This record gives sequence, C-alpha cells and structure tokens, in this order.
Amino acid sequence: MKLSKIALASLLAVGTASSFAQVACDSTNALTFTNTCAPEMTVYIAGASALSDAVKAVVPTYFDTTKPFTTILDGGSTNGFKANDFNLIGTAKTKTGPNSVIGWYGTSLATEAFGNAQKRLFVVYNNFNGSAAGVSQVLAKALVDAKGAVAGTATNTALTTIPEAKVVTVGPTGASTPNTCVAYDGTALTLTSTTVRIDGATADLTKPTSTSANQIICSSNAVTKADLAISDVDVTDLVEIYSSVAKAPVTAITRKPIGMQGFAIAVNNNFYNALQTAQKTAGKLSTACSTGEYTEACQPNVSRAQYASLASKSGNLKSSGAFIPGDATFLTLARRDQMSGTQASSEMFFMGSKCANPAALSAMRPSDADGYVSMGVTENAQTANVEDQLTAATGYSIGVISLSKGASTTYKFVKMDGSSPNFTRNGTSPLSSADDMRKNMIDGTWPFQVTSYMMALTKDLSVKTNTKAPILNQMLTDFTSGTGTHNLKAVSYFDGPANKKSLVTRQYMKGTGAKAVNTLSNCAPLVAGQ
Repeated sequence: MKLSKIALASLLAVGTASSFAQVACDSTNALTFTNTCAPEMTVYIAGASALSDAVKAVVPTYFDTTKPFTTILDGGSTNGFKANDFNLIGTAKTKTGPNSVIGWYGTSLATEAFGNAQKRLFVVYNNFNGSAAGVSQVLAKALVDAKGAVAGTATNTALTTIPEAKVVTVGPTGASTPNTCVAYDGTALTLTSTTVRIDGATADLTKPTSTSANQIICSSNAVTKADLAISDVDVTDLVEIYSSVAKAPVTAITRKPIGMQGFAIAVNNNFYNALQTAQKTAGKLSTACSTGEYTEACQPNVSRAQYASLASKSGNLKSSGAFIPGDATFLTLARRDQMSGTQASSEMFFMGSKCANPAALSAMRPSDADGYVSMGVTENAQTANVEDQLTAATGYSIGVISLSKGASTTYKFVKMDGSSPNFTRNGTSPLSSADDMRKNMIDGTWPFQVTSYMMALTKDLSVKTNTKAPILNQMLTDFTSGTGTHNLKAVSYFDGPANKKSLVTRQYMKGTGAKAVNTLSNCAPLVAGQ
C-alpha cells in the first residue's frame, strides 16, 4: 500500500524521529494514536466465530472511551479485507467486507485487571477457520521453549506452521517510523486530498476524531502468539478428531466452560419447499401449509439417522431420494473443514466420532463424493461459506450451522426427529432474540447442543509467569458468565439468571462412591441437572 504524498507528509509531521516520542497519546485523534503510539499490552483471542458476539460485546468494556479508541480492521494478513469485498460504486460503499480478523485499540480503564493503571491496550480477535485453529494457536505456545525455539530446532517453527497465526498489528513499525493505517468511516467515502487507496477502498485520513468508534484499517501484520482460544467443543475432543490440531499436552491448558451452544440442520429454500411438499403428500404435514411457510406446524422434518447416514462415509443414504422418494435433484452437503468446532460437534453428535469408532464412522469429505451422480460435498473454512451454499437458488443443499443464525430467511432450519430448533410449540415466528433462541435449549427440548469453552495455557494465567495474567483471568470470567454485558443467541450459560441458565448438560459420572463426580463430556447424553 502506498500513501499519497499529502497523506504521508501529514503522518510524518507527527511521527519524525524528533517528534515521535512527544506525541500526546491521551489527547491525539484515534488515527494518530494507532499509527504512532505503541501498545503496552496486546491480547490475542482466537477461535470460534459462533461466539464472536461475546467478544465484540465484552472487549470494548475494558477501554476508557474518553480517550482515543477505535476498531481495527485487518487489511494485510491472509484473512483481512480484500479488494473485491468493497465493490465501490462512485463514492458509496455497497458491501461490508469480512471481519475475520478484528481488533480494538485504545487506553484501558484503570482496573485491577490492568494493575490499577491505564495502559495502551490492543485486543485482536481472529475467528477465521474456527475452534481448531484457535486451540492450535494456543497449544503452539506449549511447544515453544523459553528462547522461542521448538525443542531440537534452531528456529521457532511452531507458530508459523499453525494456520492463521498471522494477524494485524498497530503502533509504529520501527523506532521512528509511524504505521500507515488509514481511517474508514463505514458509510460514505469522501474523496479529498487527504484520502488514500487501500485494498480497493477509499478512506478519509481526517477521521475518526478522538472519541470516534469508526474503523481504522491497518495493513501491518505479524505472527502473534494467541493468549485465549474460544472453542465450540473441548480441546480433548478436537485433538482426537482432527489430525491437523497442534499436538501438545492438553494438561497444559486451563479451560472454562461457557455454556451449552446449539446447532441445527439447515437447508436451502428449494430443499425446504420440496421436503414440505413431500411430507404434506405423505400426511406428515397439514395440507393447509402453504409452500415455504416457516412455522412450527409447517416446518418439515429430517431425522437424525437420515443426516448421519448422509454425512457419514459408511452411510447408505447419498441422494435427495433418501429424503424424498423418487427425487433425483442434485444435493450438496455443505460441511465445515477439519479446523472447525462446528464440524467436530456434528461428527460427535451424528456419527459418534471420537466417542465411538472414528474409523468406521468418519465423515464424508469432498473426495469421497467423487463419481457420485446426485450428491456432492463441499468443505468450507467459515460459517459464511456454508451460508452461501444454503442460499443457493438451484438444486438442494443441506448442512449444520449454529442456532445463532436462527433469524435467517435466505435459508431455513428444519425439525429433527419432530423437534423444532427455532420455534416454540405451535410458534408462528422464528425465535430471534438472544433470550428466545435459548428457550428450547434450557430445558433440553432441543438435543443438538454441546459444551463450549474458553481456554488458555495454565502458565499464562499465573502472574508469576505472565504480566497479562490478570486481564486473561478477567476475560475468562466475563466470557463465561451470562450475567455480563453479552447475551449470546443459542447459548445457555452455566452461570447466570434463570432465563439464561442451562438446566441440562452433557456429563458422565467419573469415579465411584464418595469420590464420584459429574464430568462434562460432549460424548455423554444430554441430561437434566448439573
């Protein structure tokens, strides 16, 4: 990226070697702050996108918004903004780019988590590829010795071999070199002498002001060690299901359960309508249901056994005819890739992978469908990619996504074994609010839910070995409590008020007699009580 001469001159005016250290970080505007003031503390969170709303709600509460504070977008690493994500028409932004990597930069509040002193705090969150990528990035730190090298090697290769460990950075790029981040107002784009081009978008360098929460795009990035990981499933499940997850002693990780997270089977509108018509003909749905009607009474059903057979290599149902006798319409199974907690949850719930016999019950992958005439399989890095296929206007498509997507109208959830994931009994409108989405989960009416976790290296949570320990421990508490600032859709918490607190969990009895304890396990059946 190249800055215009005017823009570059304006930045250098506040960032030369003589003036660089004299920038008043507390009183400057957010753009100058981002480019010239180095963070005193960086916290990197990686992992599941389904729980991203918690991150976006909790993290801003750590900042003093009377001082420069802004949202940082990644414009340079693998998962940052790309030129074709903007599609500019004239000076108007017509499409928002992906937020796979997002950060927040400003001055922290003077709380105990920051040693009762204000610090320049940068929090970066990377949810690209989901749970397994995030867990791997944290586990990678356990593979690196005190000198930053992997045992038996001369260089630190652990981090660079873990996907998506390279994320956006802020602050100066050298002792006297200001960063070249640019401001972006998120609505209209003003073409003036203080604008530059970045990744195909025009940004106004005069924004934001010191109190603005407008976005700033930075192309600077570096390999960064993850401090916290958010996962749809337990680390012990991930490392056994996926060979791609970093192999480090899981005892090195402290994990704290967030709560029960719901998932469901979703289909594109074509398949929904076809299932509905077939089940009306078979007398399983009322003939009064109009085509496409999205109510509890008219929502078609897919059995757990049907989906398991479709998604498993060993299953014999491999076409739309398995759901609608005689239908030969091409069916796409849109699944996630081998770094996804959603995929791990699906394999455990439908096929018993890790819980039973993974070799016999392994999941269908794209190459397994080679030669199939009426079925294909796609493997997707993100939930958004699955959603794209579930909005397909032609053919049929089916997949599993988080219930947090329950308000969508471009694709639809279906019942499973007669139970609706997103309607209350006789409901006529899909549940959409955060409180509503957990209604069918709290008492166990909806069975497809698994325990989700927040994780960190145990040694990183001790003040003896890590100066960031207080804020990491605070985050573990804030993210895992339903009493905090966030209110996640499709998550019933283990800690919180009655309308948020799960009455069920997956657990098994470990030990016998007086030493017996209930232990969380996503392989265990859903049971009442904790």
